[in-house]
Amino acid sequence: MRRQDSGQGMRRPLLTWFLLAMLGAVAAFGGCSDPADIDGLDVAGDARDVGGDGSVAPDGVGDAWTDTPTDPDAFQPPDWREPHGELVPSGSVIQPDVGGTVISDDGRVMVSFPPGTVAVPTTVTLGALGVPGPAGASDLGLAIDVDARDPEGQPVTQLAGFAYLYFLHDALDFLPAPAAELTVYAHDGDADESAWHVLATRLSDDGGTSMARTDHFSGFGLYAPALTGYLGCKPGGGCRTAISDAQPISSMGMDGQGNLYFMHPNGPYIYRLPAGGGRGDVEIFFNAADAYSGTWLYLNRIAVSDRTGEVFLMRNEQVFRIGQDKSWSLVYPPSGGEASVKVHHIQVNPMDGALWVQCRDDGKTDTLRRVDPGSGKVLATVPFDPNVRPLWPSDNAWAFDAQGRLFALHGWSLLMLDDPLGQALTPWKLVA
Repeated sequence: MRRQDSGQGMRRPLLTWFLLAMLGAVAAFGGCSDPADIDGLDVAGDARDVGGDGSVAPDGVGDAWTDTPTDPDAFQPPDWREPHGELVPSGSVIQPDVGGTVISDDGRVMVSFPPGTVAVPTTVTLGALGVPGPAGASDLGLAIDVDARDPEGQPVTQLAGFAYLYFLHDALDFLPAPAAELTVYAHDGDADESAWHVLATRLSDDGGTSMARTDHFSGFGLYAPALTGYLGCKPGGGCRTAISDAQPISSMGMDGQGNLYFMHPNGPYIYRLPAGGGRGDVEIFFNAADAYSGTWLYLNRIAVSDRTGEVFLMRNEQVFRIGQDKSWSLVYPPSGGEASVKVHHIQVNPMDGALWVQCRDDGKTDTLRRVDPGSGKVLATVPFDPNVRPLWPSDNAWAFDAQGRLFALHGWSLLMLDDPLGQALTPWKLVA
């Protein structure tokens, strides 16, 4: 018994010493602080002192801000603040004590400078950003390169305070995701899509503008999440479909109301994403098996009329019209004609609503046929000659603009015909 008592007596002083040592270590390091107070960084605020006049004081020594903080709270969006001062065009000079807001030429992007953001008079130019967007993101066409120069013409990359970036997406015709899911990205300067990182993004109260802030300049852009993953999922369980590398979107089109239609290469369904909807709103628009039992959509395509909302399905070298009431009918070629007519591609001309089909009936020479979308009657035939004016095997590689001009891709070139119904074999014009 004494040996046991003696052992317990030795363990108690050792335990007491260990606890005291740990408490002393905590005290030596200043105790347990809030992670948001580490290195004096106020992650919920502006991370800089703001004066009563709204000016932003330059950073002091020891500012711990980085663009990739380890504290997850540092990714909280900044409080909304209105653009500061006078709106000035791209290429204007920002004075340190005055500040101001530079607006892009198209009026869709603004960079705002509270007083104290720049240390010297700085010329700010907003230009196009010539690098690919972030991998896996949907490009909204709202990307800019911010070029800032001091009075000697030297680049200004590091700022004395925060500049604020505003992306006005309210005027866009279509958003592939809800506005709350849009994110501002910054580009690190490398010429590849892996050089992007996320900036904490604040949405305006009216939902039409996204804002972020930065203390250095490079390239920036507003992007939406890519349309991937499970779609059309319902609260009670079950999803309509999924998009992945193994099940990509093979063809898509949009009607005049902004509804997006798409299909997979190996399934019977045509899906619809209603205008302004998100991934949970994807619905089945049409089951091709209703037209032909066991139908799959492998290597087939769709085109959508922006006038009527009708969806045209090219399946097995035949074109079917699908109405908004889910009715369907064969358009071209007429029944029995599929043996001699080989349809390879379809588009709808937005100028007049006519259906255009690319045919390679002999397996060698392409023609375009302008077809009445109601009756299937061929209204015009446009020839192409592989030696004079070729039309290449197409995978969504030609389309019409609102004026009825025909554009086609070949290799790295964009080509155009002003009037595809004009003089036969008029050569292509090189656009880019």
